[in-house]
Amino acid sequence: MGRITATYGIANFFGTDDNFFNDTKRTLEICETLARKASERKRPHCKIMYGTEATVHDTIRLQEHLPLIRRSGLAAIWMGVEDLTGTLVKKGQNQNKTIEAFQLLRASGIAPVPMMMHHDSQPLVTWKSNYGLLNQMRTLRQAGAMYTQVLMLTPSAGSKWYEDTYTSGLAFDAVNGQSIAPHIVDGNYVVASKHPRPWLKQLNLLIAYLYFFNPLRMLLAMFWSLSRIPLADADTRPAEEIARYSLWQRISRWTFLKTRAHLLDAAVQFMGMCGLFQTCRRTLPWAWQLLRKDIKHSTHSPASRLPMRSPEGAPASHALPGTPLLAIQPPASSRLLTIDAAPTSKAA
Repeated sequence: MGRITATYGIANFFGTDDNFFNDTKRTLEICETLARKASERKRPHCKIMYGTEATVHDTIRLQEHLPLIRRSGLAAIWMGVEDLTGTLVKKGQNQNKTIEAFQLLRASGIAPVPMMMHHDSQPLVTWKSNYGLLNQMRTLRQAGAMYTQVLMLTPSAGSKWYEDTYTSGLAFDAVNGQSIAPHIVDGNYVVASKHPRPWLKQLNLLIAYLYFFNPLRMLLAMFWSLSRIPLADADTRPAEEIARYSLWQRISRWTFLKTRAHLLDAAVQFMGMCGLFQTCRRTLPWAWQLLRKDIKHSTHSPASRLPMRSPEGAPASHALPGTPLLAIQPPASSRLLTIDAAPTSKAA
C-alpha cells in the first residue's frame, strides 16, 4: 500500500475481504503495522485510507481494538446486515447488535456502511414491526449510516444456494423472450422471484434508495451531519510540513478540514442521488418488462458451454451439472507434466 501510494499517488484502498475481523491475530498484525507507520506522520503512509468488510458479530468482538484499527487508516466498514431482523440470513445479528456495532464503529471514527438484501417475503413498509424495507432504511440512517446498498436476492456463484435457486424455479430463464444476460445478475435487477408481482419488488428497490438518498435529506445533512465523527477532521500531514505554515495557512487548513468533515454526509447524499438516477434509467425499463408477466422460470443452473476436464484429463468433478463432456480427447501421447517430471535443461 505504501509503495502504490508513493509510486502512483493512490492513497485510498478497498479490500475485498468478506470478513477482515475474522482472524484477530492477522487483523491486529496488519493494523498495528499500518498504525505505527501512520503515527510517524510521514509520507506516504500518513495519507493512506482504506475500507473493507466485516460482520456485526466480529465488530462487537473486537470493540476494544477499534481505536487502533482506526489509527491504521481504516475509515469505513461495509457490513452484510442483509436483514435487521435476521429473518432472511441468520448470522447471529439482530437489530440491537447491529445498532451496537454501528455505535462502536462511529465512536472510534469508522463509518459503518450496511449492505441490505430485499426478498419476496419482505414488504415495503410494516406498521407494528421493523420488518419492512423502509423501516429498516430508517433505522440504519438513525444508527449513523451515511451510505447503504440494497440488492435483490439473486443467484450468486459460489454460494450454497446457487444451484437450488435455479432448480427450484426461483430464477428467471427469460423475460418476454429476452434471456437473462449475465451482466444484469448483479442484485440491482429482479431476476429471481416467485412473487406474483415481481415488478413491485423492482420498484421497492428504487423506493428504498429514494428514501435514503433525496434532496431533503441532503439539505438536512448540511446542518445535522452524520459525518462528524472522531478523526474525520484530523490533519495527517507531516508535522514538519505543518510547522512551516503561516498563521493564515493554518487557519485555512483547519477551516478546510472542519468543513470537509461536516459536508461529507451531504456529499454522499449527492453522489447517491447521481447513482440513483442511473439506477432508475437502467432498471425502470426492466420493471416494465416484468409487468408484462411473460416470465419463464429456470429448471437447471447455468453450466459452462466449454468442456471442463481435470488435471488427469477426465471430466472435471467440480463442473456444474450440464457441463458438456470432453468433445475431443487429448492425444494419447500427450500428458500433463508434474514438477518432478518436468524436463530440465543442461544449463540449469
